[in-house]
Amino acid sequence: MREIRYRAWNKQENRWATHNEQLSDVNVSTSVRAPSIMTVGSDKYDLQMFTGLKDKNGVEIYEGDFIKFWSGSESEEDAQISVVKWWVDEENNYPSFDLDHNMISNYYFESNVLSELSEWCIDFYVIGNIYEHPHLLEVSE
Repeated sequence: MREIRYRAWNKQENRWATHNEQLSDVNVSTSVRAPSIMTVGSDKYDLQMFTGLKDKNGVEIYEGDFIKFWSGSESEEDAQISVVKWWVDEENNYPSFDLDHNMISNYYFESNVLSELSEWCIDFYVIGNIYEHPHLLEVSE
């Protein structure tokens, strides 16, 4: 059985929590219908779940990570950047990790973008996260 892994961002100190920190004020619950993680009673930490995937360099991919991939040639003009998020497809009633479709120009994927990238072996890389690299959210604007 696979373990569910999280990483924790310390919002008060603007840093990743260490393995030695006690996250006693965080209550984690998961649900297929709700966001993947709900923090109850914690003003100190944001939690992000591990997707179970790694990028082409072996870097683990978590919610909130920015993924860079190419939608054609590997020139910088064809580079796409998007953020990993948790969502539930209401029409088909299944939960998944995916990339934010709104950040992808010329969106052409038929299903879950993150799954298609890993299935088709398209090179994709973690290039940051929403806490340490918030400027990457502006890339699509």
